[in-house]
Amino acid sequence: MAIPQGRTIKTLKGQFVPNKELSDSQDEIMALQGVPYALRQIQKIAKIKLGFSMDRYYPEKAPVDNQELYQMSMTSEISGLGIMSTAPLRALGVKTKNTETHVLDGVEFTKDEPVVGSLTIRMRLCTVADLARERAELGDFLAADWLARTDLGPDDHVVRWSVRTNGKSGKDAWRSEQVWGILDGRYTGKIQMTNGLGDSASATLVYDYLG
Repeated sequence: MAIPQGRTIKTLKGQFVPNKELSDSQDEIMALQGVPYALRQIQKIAKIKLGFSMDRYYPEKAPVDNQELYQMSMTSEISGLGIMSTAPLRALGVKTKNTETHVLDGVEFTKDEPVVGSLTIRMRLCTVADLARERAELGDFLAADWLARTDLGPDDHVVRWSVRTNGKSGKDAWRSEQVWGILDGRYTGKIQMTNGLGDSASATLVYDYLG
């Protein structure tokens, strides 16, 4: 089912499941992150449900530039694996259900993640016009699909993620740039990953709307 017409990334709420036919494999990206082979295979067979909610956020102290702030909440749930397949996840501290809430204010924060370790993350809303200005830096993979849309104007929004490892070097260090929004009625993400040796991988992830 498609996301109802008129919804934007700033008003999006609902439950989503991956569309495996339209999504790229995440294996190369996860390999660059240092995710063990066994966990990458589990990810391929797991049933994943994503709960998503975007809401206005009102801080105690108004931003200096009077910027409208939004808060994004995501709940990911992994099922369909059975006891034997979930054992490696539990051993590494990976939860089968996890909820995260973040303010999209562009301020960096640090977080420890199972398997990949300490990360610095920056999340913010930006406009399609911002993507156009940053296209040379971002590259066509991250920017082109959003800029080519006739149903997205320059003032429409997407979510930018920037993620990098802390305290690692060489092949163990990596950074990721991501752009998430609505394309063809589906919640869609474009992910570009590069490690410290210059190896790179990219993937498009597509989620169907359940309601």
